[in-house]
Amino acid sequence: LNCLNILGLNGASTPGGLAAATGLTSASITAVVDRLESKGYVRRERDPHDRRKVVVRLSQAVAAPECSDAFEPVLQAWREAIADFSDSELGIIIEHYQRVEDVTRALLEAFKENPPETGPARFDGGGAPSAGQSDSSGDGRRAQPARTAR
Repeated sequence: LNCLNILGLNGASTPGGLAAATGLTSASITAVVDRLESKGYVRRERDPHDRRKVVVRLSQAVAAPECSDAFEPVLQAWREAIADFSDSELGIIIEHYQRVEDVTRALLEAFKENPPETGPARFDGGGAPSAGQSDSSGDGRRAQPARTAR
């Protein structure tokens, strides 16, 4: 559904563009597009400007009726959940989600380029994960987060 949503909002995309937007690998996005294509939700087409490229396009006639039935209760619940917010408050919420998305994308890119060896990654707030923190013994190992009782 995420891929259908992306295609519905942004229009046609290359498989690589979908992979970047979803955080999936190229192999995974190929499998997802294969499944969506087999159900008729999307179609692969040659890029009219560069015949070497393939673009994935949403098949509105198939996807819209089936997906709208599935999403309508969700959309209605979302509308009800935000009905009491002012436009100004909604603007702050949108800005918050955009910032969270930007940080998440930066983290995903950083993890792709330099996956953490072990343990949880730390985030320094500057758009990239830090290498981890040393424990108090000074031996260079990553500090483990404190466990809380449930």
